[in-house]
Amino acid sequence: SSPGGFGPGSMSIIEPASYRILGTLDMGMGAGGVAVSPDGRHAVVANTQEGTVSVVDVNAKEVKATMPVAGTPVGVATSPDGQVAYVAAHALTFIALEGNPAAIATISFPQREMARLGVAVNASGTIVYVAVDVGAGTGSVIALSTNTRSVIGTVAVGQYPKGIAVNGAGTRVYVANASSNLRQ
Repeated sequence: SSPGGFGPGSMSIIEPASYRILGTLDMGMGAGGVAVSPDGRHAVVANTQEGTVSVVDVNAKEVKATMPVAGTPVGVATSPDGQVAYVAAHALTFIALEGNPAAIATISFPQREMARLGVAVNASGTIVYVAVDVGAGTGSVIALSTNTRSVIGTVAVGQYPKGIAVNGAGTRVYVANASSNLRQ
């Protein structure tokens, strides 16, 4: 184990019908967040302690690429068309999944944002939502346009937001706050 308590990580591929492991792949230090493209061809794993992201070819059961991102990645999501992954760390990194996976864009967050945890994408793939802990007992959700690659909105939520999801119609965003009883 390394400083901080995390050692080399792994990703297991499980078959739900039989509850058996089909394969296990080595990942980076502190492997955490994972997302799978809707077509099932790619998995993307955030190696939190290492500051990298691994893109996996699920059918070949091999890591296609591991690349650095700005900061400590945790939240990962993929676009509805399976072409792009979104990784939240100290910035939101867009990663092309086809061919040779590579970072294609980065959107910086305002400096006050500390931990970027959850990531969700609306069904049309036009907006990415990121749950962030802004410190001092507050959290927020930042909305980013995938077309203009810019922040289009921010809303304050409870303390230490972690999980985030968007309903199928894109009319509601849900965020779980780990330490809050905010009511509105």
